[in-house]
Amino acid sequence: MKQSLGTTLFLYVLAGALTGLGGMTFLFYQILEKQAKNDIKKHLNTEVLLIEEQLAEAERTGINLAISVKNFKVQGITESQAYEALVFDTYLQRPKLSMAAGFGQTPYGILGDRQWYWPYFYQDQKAVGQLGKSLPSPYQDSLFCELFKDDNYPKQNYYTLIANNGKNQWMEPYRWYGITMTTYLAPIRDHQNQLIGMTGIDVNVSAMSKALDKAVFSGGGYFTIISQQGHILAYPPNPSKAEALATYADVPELQEYWQEFKAHSNNFFQTQQNYLVWQKVRRANWFMVAVVPRALVFQPVFFITVGSALGAGLILAIVVFIFVKQLNHRLQPIVEKCHTIITQKHPNILIQTPQEIRSQGDEIQVLTQSFYQMTQELQDTLGQLKDSFETLECKNEELLVAEENYRGIFENALEGIFQSSPDGKFISLNPAMARIYGYNSPQEMIEQITNIGEQLYINASERDEFRCLMKDRGKVQNFEFQAYRQDHSIIWAQMDARAVCDRQGQIAYYEGIVQDISDRKRQKVILEAMVKERTTDLATANEAIVALNEKLKEDNFRMAAELDIVRQMQQMILPNADELEIDGLDIAGYMDAADEVGGDYYDVLNTDGVVTLGIGDVTGHGLESGILMLMAQTAVRTLNEIRELDSVRFLDVINRTLYKNVKRMNSEKSLTLAILNYSQGWVSISGQHEETIIVRLGGEIERIDTMDLGFPIALHDDIAEFISHISLELQPGDGVVLYTDGIPEAKDINKKQYGLEPMCEVISQNWHLSAEEIKQAVIDDVRRHIGTQKVFDDITLLVLKRTQLGVENKSQPQAATWV
Repeated sequence: MKQSLGTTLFLYVLAGALTGLGGMTFLFYQILEKQAKNDIKKHLNTEVLLIEEQLAEAERTGINLAISVKNFKVQGITESQAYEALVFDTYLQRPKLSMAAGFGQTPYGILGDRQWYWPYFYQDQKAVGQLGKSLPSPYQDSLFCELFKDDNYPKQNYYTLIANNGKNQWMEPYRWYGITMTTYLAPIRDHQNQLIGMTGIDVNVSAMSKALDKAVFSGGGYFTIISQQGHILAYPPNPSKAEALATYADVPELQEYWQEFKAHSNNFFQTQQNYLVWQKVRRANWFMVAVVPRALVFQPVFFITVGSALGAGLILAIVVFIFVKQLNHRLQPIVEKCHTIITQKHPNILIQTPQEIRSQGDEIQVLTQSFYQMTQELQDTLGQLKDSFETLECKNEELLVAEENYRGIFENALEGIFQSSPDGKFISLNPAMARIYGYNSPQEMIEQITNIGEQLYINASERDEFRCLMKDRGKVQNFEFQAYRQDHSIIWAQMDARAVCDRQGQIAYYEGIVQDISDRKRQKVILEAMVKERTTDLATANEAIVALNEKLKEDNFRMAAELDIVRQMQQMILPNADELEIDGLDIAGYMDAADEVGGDYYDVLNTDGVVTLGIGDVTGHGLESGILMLMAQTAVRTLNEIRELDSVRFLDVINRTLYKNVKRMNSEKSLTLAILNYSQGWVSISGQHEETIIVRLGGEIERIDTMDLGFPIALHDDIAEFISHISLELQPGDGVVLYTDGIPEAKDINKKQYGLEPMCEVISQNWHLSAEEIKQAVIDDVRRHIGTQKVFDDITLLVLKRTQLGVENKSQPQAATWV
């Protein structure tokens, strides 16, 4: 027995619905999985952008510091304290993850009086063996060091990297006092584009990695960062690998896809257990990888998809069942009515009764026979309608093309729009085109212009150039030419056009836009006239500058006379030969200023059996330096006369006195100052200056570093905590040699410095001679090294030798207290 129409329809609909539902289920799963992947990519991209912004801030800081250092160099600033203040200000304003700032020079690149120099401020990591010294409060969590002295930076890769290629770059991350960090290096170049130095901004990679210790998707997964050379910078599953800067080879999954990371800036891989998404951190050439277990994506998506599919299938089955049951109930009267219609109109047709149809389960047969005749009649009618619709459709397409052409050419156009044939006739143009050329309407212009090259172009060759460009390139842009208007006035026009070709590739017509640029051309002429006028004004200004220069020359002659007076005062306060004659001691001194007024100072004072030696060096030269030198001599003499015994108070009072005077002068000068007190065969050394040289009887040299014995004078208002002293015994034949940096830093014609070792060698070889002869031997050797080169710094030398018991026998009891 056949199935009823309802049952058949139910099975067909249900089968089709379930098939479609299965397809939709699969599609829904794919969509959810793709959405999950996109969410992972978006999260990764967000983190990459955050890191790149942090690196960009460090780059901007380094570049700005390079510009500032270059500006100081251009302005002729030569004091190291000014550059250190600049670096310190940059350090205080550094970005969040930046932990240090500094700059270094190539040999003599920025400070011409020294070969190497790199001031560097950084955060205190509370680690043993850190470079430099802690800063005073409130900056006690920061340190300062000079990297040539403390790290010999010319031998370090952070200098050689940029010195070799001269490019901005990020260093490969490295470990530093318990953290991982990287450094951004930016070159400093002079006006001739020569490399004169570089800036360095250190970024805390460990802090950056800790910020990535977060879930990637659905509370799981992790981020890892790999450097350009394959070092692991962040790896939450095993942080020790990042702390040890392990490589990708130590993580099998990363090793498998390392070549893919390098080949593509971003990609997505699906392994057996994980999804791997990576993106390149372009500024530092790092790779950031998001690793998400597949179970985090698959299980939620699978349960949502399958649950939705099963629920939808169950609901659909119930709906189809109810629908088919209602359909069978409502179809029965229609079947019976169709049977009646067929029987009445065609009584001779053999047709089954409704009861017979139901017995065979085929209700649709009666409907088929009933509508057969109706279908024949409808086919004739539809044929006629089809012909009418095709005719209307062709007309409608023609109207749409015409409307589109009209709207594209004429609607709301301010520029002239045209179509023209290759033989020089206009096909169509808009009202704006007619107005540009002075015609009343587009039609008037089309009728009157029969040869564009001869009637519009002032220079017919420009029309030929236009046609050649169209043939070669198929378009022109910003094509300027002069043209006639209808009234024969001349305008400047600019045209952008293209060639439209037919199916055979031949040019059918040109179309484009034209603008009247006459006003712009007139403005250009006006501008050129203004430039000429300004040139004349500059020439006048130059004449005024020449006159001002002559006046400055006169002022310079006057200032030279004033400086000569200050120089004479300096020479007058130096100790004379009688003051250097002290029992038991042989003393010789020498000072020669590089400019009219020098900044070097030395003195020898004998008070109550205590011989006080002072030597100092003021930053820079000139009038301010000379005045500060006179202040220092007066302060030392005054404290010596009032018998100030404590070395800390001695130097602290001098510092506070000069600091306040320097502030009153609105100056940034400072000086190094060392004070030596000798009595009863013992010498006490305090204050920060160049190394103090102790020479023993046989010429053996001992060099005393004074860096930890004080602080530069007049640089800070309170230096008491930095002042210290040491005491040494001098046997007969022993002695002390003091000097300023003008001797070791003296340069020959090839800019090679004299150095401290040659001076020590000359002293050792001539120690058996008198102090005067030793002094002269050193000066002669320095002068020989300098040769014809200009002297850039003051030269000062002081030699003291203990000859026999003399001054000790006359010492007062308090002399021992001084030493």
